[in-house]
Amino acid sequence: MYRKITCLILVLFMLSGCRREVPRETEALCNYVTRVDMTCNSGGQTVYKQFTQDAKIESVLYYLRLLKDDGDLNLLPRDATGADFEILLFFSDGGCRSYRQKGTAYLSQDGGPWRILKQRQGRKLMTLFKLLPSDV
Repeated sequence: MYRKITCLILVLFMLSGCRREVPRETEALCNYVTRVDMTCNSGGQTVYKQFTQDAKIESVLYYLRLLKDDGDLNLLPRDATGADFEILLFFSDGGCRSYRQKGTAYLSQDGGPWRILKQRQGRKLMTLFKLLPSDV
């Protein structure tokens, strides 16, 4: 009798964790960048480019990932000169992230505080902008 009860409890215990969870249809498994919009305002002239090809999007993302900063600023200095860049990343879930770069020295993400870029890193954006042709 005790043997049957013990076996029954053991079987019930083993089967209690066998519930299969159904994944939600609306939740994406991963989020990725589908489009990049870049605007450069230099010398009163504004140039807009849009990138949808993976290799071009990847180039912009590498640039952003490799940036290092020397700290935050509350306000952009008055003597900040150079081209104004705006980079908009559009994600597969409908989200968007924005980056603004002033000249070669300052960067702001999503309207946050300005960060001071390490020397020579900010210069690479103008080169990248000139080299990549727009997909539109």
